[in-house]
Amino acid sequence: MIRYDKEKYKYYIKDLGSGYGTFIKIINPLNIINNLLINIGDSFIVFSFDEGQNLTVKIFTGDQESETYEYSPNKKMIIIGRDKDSDIFIEDKLLSRKQCFVYFKEDKNDKRKSNWFISDGDINGKKSTNDTWMYSFKDTLIYDQMLFKNNHNLFKCNCN
Repeated sequence: MIRYDKEKYKYYIKDLGSGYGTFIKIINPLNIINNLLINIGDSFIVFSFDEGQNLTVKIFTGDQESETYEYSPNKKMIIIGRDKDSDIFIEDKLLSRKQCFVYFKEDKNDKRKSNWFISDGDINGKKSTNDTWMYSFKDTLIYDQMLFKNNHNLFKCNCN
């Protein structure tokens, strides 16, 4: 669903929960919220964490269906990809060797602002081939050049 907010003069997008889902391309590091769903290649990842900021990563894909990994904030970086040296190896021909990475950023002044983030590509700034996508479960502001996909359809927003 795309809706226009007359008071803010802005457009928003949100998946309605029927069909294949609406996913937004991750361009900048994304703050991981509890139960965030990510799509990479033919695989899906669900992130969740407890009050101690321990991260649970659940992978849903062909042969690795429902594999679970757990990390504490002491693990500063988690590499996800089809490279066998990745922290989370996913055998998926649509993934880059270094598809994306997850990291914990600590706010020394306010522990409540410490959180996990996900970023597309490798830690050197090289982007993945087929991108990393976030499920649009809530109203998300549409911005110029934003890419989103629904099923096998890819859309680019032009906000002039």
